[in-house]
Amino acid sequence: MPSLHDLPTPAMLVDVDVMEHNLTELADFAREIDRQVRPHTKTHKCPALGRRQLELGAVGLTVATAWEAEVFAAVTNDLFVARSMLDHVALKRLAALASRGTRMIVGVDSVEGVEALSRAATAYGAHMEARIEIDSGQNRCGVAPEEAAPLARHIRAAPHLDLDGIFTHEGHVYSVTGPGGVDSVAKRVAAAMEVAANAIRAENMEVRSVSVGSTPARFVTPRYEGITEMRPGTYIFNDLTAILLAAARPEDCAASVLTTVISQPCGRRVVVDAGRKALGSDGVARESVGYILEHPRAKFRAASEEHGIIDWHEDEELPRLGDRLRVVPYHVCPAVDLHDELVMVRGEEILDILPIEARGYGPLAKGME
Repeated sequence: MPSLHDLPTPAMLVDVDVMEHNLTELADFAREIDRQVRPHTKTHKCPALGRRQLELGAVGLTVATAWEAEVFAAVTNDLFVARSMLDHVALKRLAALASRGTRMIVGVDSVEGVEALSRAATAYGAHMEARIEIDSGQNRCGVAPEEAAPLARHIRAAPHLDLDGIFTHEGHVYSVTGPGGVDSVAKRVAAAMEVAANAIRAENMEVRSVSVGSTPARFVTPRYEGITEMRPGTYIFNDLTAILLAAARPEDCAASVLTTVISQPCGRRVVVDAGRKALGSDGVARESVGYILEHPRAKFRAASEEHGIIDWHEDEELPRLGDRLRVVPYHVCPAVDLHDELVMVRGEEILDILPIEARGYGPLAKGME
């Protein structure tokens, strides 16, 4: 196996030991508080890593697209699509998986979504399950907690569908500032889920799953009574966002982009060959494109497509042209989706190279079969 010196840049690296620590830490926590784990695979999009999460006790996996569902059906027969699906082609693909024996749970937040899911399941003679998405404060998708029961009634009446339960994404935790912010969000999320679950149970319907998901609140929200499942995604790698939210330390960041210094034109400006097409663009507007592991005081402030611009700290010696740096992305999920492979490393040693099989949305022809 070649060494890091032999890799072309930019390349997405994964420190195996750090990743394993992150995975086992969450698995141990889940066992301690008796909660199920259904990790979101949108972060790594790699079946081999999904398999590792299952080995550590995950009850199934979470996906976001029909393509991800098809890829990860190779490693588990228990999948949850954590968003509403109204594309009839995507629903057909999910129903086809269900007809072949995969337990397929799909998020819904409207009567139209329930009816579309039911039609797809019926067409394939498949049995599928619906989870109602609750808006617990993010103000994206989901019904208000008190509106969960009417939607549950529609699910109960729909052919080929069962109600699994409710779920939410406490994505608004990423906007908190100051001490106690995550705790405050978690408390409100738990209260919203309790209202929704109790409203459904008042209609004599079972709520098997009460599922929450976010990496910053992964050790907080699941502790509340009534929560049954957690679905963190980013935790496997962590990123600069997690560092800024004090949800992870730099040493907890398993994924980084290996990049080469290609220019040092003037002053303290350093240019590398990793730009938006290697690191994503989420941090560009905030002038926090990434975190340089070897030089944390350097500021990765801007990026174009193939160039990253770093302001080198005045107290540090400038790098030489050709030097290599490891950069933790601001948001690791879209960054991983820009690469074809994960280079699994321990120190300077390459242990394996894994294909990111579920990246993108898959071939168009797949949906038109």
